Amino acid sequence: MNVLVIEDEHSLARVIKVELLLQKMDVAVCYTGKSGLLHALEKHFDIIILDWILPDIEGIDVCRILRNKGIQTPIIMITARQEVAYEVRGLTEGADDFIVKPFDIGQLVARITAVLRRTQAKKGTMQKTVINTVVIDPATRAVYERGSRIHITKKEFEILVLLISNRGNVVTKEEIYSAVWGKDVYIEEGAIAVHIKAIRDKIKGLRIETVWGIGYMIGNEAGIDN
Repeated sequence: MNVLVIEDEHSLARVIKVELLLQKMDVAVCYTGKSGLLHALEKHFDIIILDWILPDIEGIDVCRILRNKGIQTPIIMITARQEVAYEVRGLTEGADDFIVKPFDIGQLVARITAVLRRTQAKKGTMQKTVINTVVIDPATRAVYERGSRIHITKKEFEILVLLISNRGNVVTKEEIYSAVWGKDVYIEEGAIAVHIKAIRDKIKGLRIETVWGIGYMIGNEAGIDN
C-alpha cells in the first residue's frame, strides 16, 4: 500500500512515517503543498494524509485541485482547528475523513483502515460499465468518453456510480445526500443539482433524467453494457 503524507511539521511527519512503515505500508513524505500536489498528480497512491496548514498553499486547496483534476485517491485531512465549520468545508471539498491535532497515531492508522475499507466497498458495488460512448471504471475511479478521460470530482463520480448502479430506477435526493455526503454533513440547498449539472456538462454522451420533486435517474434504454 502506497501512502502520501503531506505535512510541514517534520517531527509529526516522521512519527507518521515510522508508524506506517511498521504497518507494512510504503510512505512518501512531502513538506509543502506544491510538492505534495506534484507527487499526487504524477504517482499512484492508495491514500493521502494531508495537513490543512502548509507553508505555501493550504491543504484544502490541494484537495480541491486534486478532485478537480479527477484524482479520486482517498484523502484524510489533518488540522489543529476543532471548529465544525472546518470539518464541513473539508468534507465538502472532497476529503474522505478529518482528524484533529493532537491525535494518537493509532487513531490515524484506524482512520486509514476505515477509509480504505469504505473505498474498496464502493469499488465493489459496480463493474466497469459502458453507456453509449462513455466508460465508467469504478476500480480506477475513472470516466472516459470517446477514449478521452473526463476529469470529474470525487462527489460527481460517486453520484454517477450511484445513478448507474440504480439504472432504471429513480434515486431520490435524500438517497444521494445520504450515500455521497452522509446524514451528518450539512450541504447547501441545491448542491445536488449543481453536481448533476456539472456531470451533464462534462459527459455529453450520458443522459441523466430529472424526476421533478423527487430525484434523478439513468434509464435502462441508454444502451448499457457491463
